[in-house]
Amino acid sequence: MPANNANNAMIMMELKKVSSAYDSAISKARAAKTIREVVNATHVTVPGYLKAITRSLPERRRLESTAEQSAERLVRAQLLDLRALDPEERQKQIGRLKANDWSLLSGNFPRLVRFVDREVAAMRHEQTEQGNDTALRPRLRF
Repeated sequence: MPANNANNAMIMMELKKVSSAYDSAISKARAAKTIREVVNATHVTVPGYLKAITRSLPERRRLESTAEQSAERLVRAQLLDLRALDPEERQKQIGRLKANDWSLLSGNFPRLVRFVDREVAAMRHEQTEQGNDTALRPRLRF
């Protein structure tokens, strides 16, 4: 019986450490300035024997939600900046964003991948309606 209590105490102590790590990751995700920082913040090391237990922690769900919100905030800012560019510069910037930031979305934030794709398609459509359809011809593929 005393061994069982010792194991429970050890597990509770480890859960507190993991919970604290999730809280720290939430702070990092909120403060992130790039999508890469958001993705890196979501990587919390959890001992194998606690993984099943930590899936039900509210801190883990808060981290997932906060990371998604932070990534969306950054993506919206990037898209707003794109709209302000001239067509040629916009095309170059889309290529840079696709390679550096948006490629990280596909494995981590699939909803945002679809959002980016729709927004770029809308920009392309607006460009076509204005008579200059050369700038955004290639469609983003992830």
